[in-house]
Amino acid sequence: MILRTRLRNNILKIYLPLQQPKISKSGKNLTIASSFGPAGTGVEYEGQPVLVVANAFVRNSEHPGGKTQEPSKKTSVGRTAKSK
Repeated sequence: MILRTRLRNNILKIYLPLQQPKISKSGKNLTIASSFGPAGTGVEYEGQPVLVVANAFVRNSEHPGGKTQEPSKKTSVGRTAKSK
């Protein structure tokens, strides 16, 4: 997975492509995007490289601990996503 970042007007934007859902170890969540650990951004803060860790997931409605979310718009992986 390729994580992209962009720094503009002192705001760091993270672009993380969605992937096919992958079930978590607990089974409660479906991971739909991940940086798979710390990822470099090409940005520095006070001379230090800025790293980010990013994960996006949805609850697994088939697991007793998961809850379904109300749909809003379709994504490229066929799931629904909602922005706040």
